[in-house]
Amino acid sequence: MSNIAYDWIALVVAAILFAVLSFLKHKKNAGFTTRVLLATAFGIILGIAFKGHTDYVGAAGSIWSNAITALVVLLALGFSPCGMRLRSYLSCTRRSR
Repeated sequence: MSNIAYDWIALVVAAILFAVLSFLKHKKNAGFTTRVLLATAFGIILGIAFKGHTDYVGAAGSIWSNAITALVVLLALGFSPCGMRLRSYLSCTRRSR
């Protein structure tokens, strides 16, 4: 098989493993720690099994990582002014007593 075929197979296997994790969450009510440990094990196994053929999985992971980073930055920028206002409000109410 060609290298591109192995990349696609790795992507399909990764999607199946994500489906297994989703099934565990929704149907079996598996805890967060259990799912994180299983995802770590799945990632290690996937990396060993498809060594050097995880380009498409890496691309999907990069997109996901960038989306999470953008969300965290927006939340941090959005909430920091609120936190500063709350802190100043609390310090004003503490002084007035």
